[in-house]
Amino acid sequence: MKKVILFAFAAWTIISCESNSKNIVVVYDTINVDTALIQIDSIAPDKNFSGILPCKDCDGINIYLTLHLDSTFHYTESKINDTIQNAISEKTGIYSIDSNKVAEVIDLKFADGSKLYFQIYGDTAIKLLNSKMNALTTDQNTFLKRN
Repeated sequence: MKKVILFAFAAWTIISCESNSKNIVVVYDTINVDTALIQIDSIAPDKNFSGILPCKDCDGINIYLTLHLDSTFHYTESKINDTIQNAISEKTGIYSIDSNKVAEVIDLKFADGSKLYFQIYGDTAIKLLNSKMNALTTDQNTFLKRN
């Protein structure tokens, strides 16, 4: 009788271990990309976003963007592994929130006349867009996370 119980216990242990070995757990960091887009009042005042954006001639660009309640912004960028001293570029300008067919977009108008566009993703992130306000075609990160 002891052998039967021992055999049943051993068989149960093998079966339960074998079924657990097929369980796979995948853990990864994601950005909350809630499709419920936010209004300008929930972006301002003084909302900070930062991240590393792709760069053609460097390892990436560190970006820090602050949006102020008065529709002005402060934009700081620096190239990663840049050998030039004082390679930090600081710019200011005026931003607005534009609604296109798909989403709400932050339109950054720099004092020098240049522009950048970011799509709003919930209240946690913004995504860099091209000059036609369309998504960039790249495998690299184009998100800035809210700090």
